[in-house]
Amino acid sequence: MAEVILSKINKRWGEVYGVKDMNLSIADKEFLVLLGPSGCGKTTTMRMVAGLEFPSDGDIRIGDRSVRNLDPKDRDVAMVFQNYGLYPNMTVYENIRFPLKIRKIPASEHDERVQRAASMVELEDLLERKPKALSGGQRQRVALARAIVREPTVFLMDEPLSNLDAKLRVTMRAQLKNLQHQLAVTTIYVTHDQIEAMTLADRVVVMNAGAIMQIGTPEEVYNQPANLFVASFIGSPAMNLIEGNIVNGTFTAENISVSGISSQHNGPVTLGYRAEDATLAQDPSTAQITASIYSVELLGDATMVTVKVGGGLVSAKADKDFRQAIGSQISLTIQPHEVHLFDNHSELRIPS
Repeated sequence: MAEVILSKINKRWGEVYGVKDMNLSIADKEFLVLLGPSGCGKTTTMRMVAGLEFPSDGDIRIGDRSVRNLDPKDRDVAMVFQNYGLYPNMTVYENIRFPLKIRKIPASEHDERVQRAASMVELEDLLERKPKALSGGQRQRVALARAIVREPTVFLMDEPLSNLDAKLRVTMRAQLKNLQHQLAVTTIYVTHDQIEAMTLADRVVVMNAGAIMQIGTPEEVYNQPANLFVASFIGSPAMNLIEGNIVNGTFTAENISVSGISSQHNGPVTLGYRAEDATLAQDPSTAQITASIYSVELLGDATMVTVKVGGGLVSAKADKDFRQAIGSQISLTIQPHEVHLFDNHSELRIPS
């Protein structure tokens, strides 16, 4: 097993940067998720680790050796792609076995290693089938088993669940989490789905426009977003953000006033709060937000209530039995210790 270190990495095409000034250390056996919108550089980063792209500047180390100039076959990494990449003319058994044949692993070891990999992803009863006879989830498990059978130093996974339906993604997330625990192999996982990132990762690297916005545990990036981009990207729904002013610990904007905020900052700011940190106020005189209901959405375990504040839309989670007409007035309470403040110019978090 091995640590992966990316030092001063740039990837550019002419004047266009795909990845810029990246420094990242991934610990041995860590499950690290690269998270961000399309075009942020996460897949380019993974491809550079795999050797499918070469950095314009900087170095990549796996374990105690630099792999910057090595071909993919010499890096001891295994990739799982979004599109499975199975051979349609081969059985599941032969698909899983194929990397062993290519790497000239002694034939006497093949059956044991294939059976062990298949068992880990619950494919033992499907080994004689061909890919066309499998569901999407089963095909993805074959792709995982084909990566596992190699026993690589590093796993690289590029949005492996994006082609699956919502229910199957939940099941496969649990299997991936358990599988990584069993294998204890350094894993780099690319996704634009922040729920996948929050549920799978030991640490999350949030990226935007080729740069790292924040590195931290799922709890850190959720509870202490480093800047407005992370606050607006992480969470379902994302953090509510309201532009206004703060003077002597009191934030004000249209339809909102929050007092008792522990900040020495004064002037224009953006205030953020999570939907689950707002509650319905029984007494409107004690509320921080009073506005008309814009929409009401039943989520099953809760009801999402959206109102207009300061020219934008913000939300709060109410009880699942909440019922009130669109257009009616509602009052919300936000505890001052639950809010986040961001500088309007730098977009960075303002310490409390």
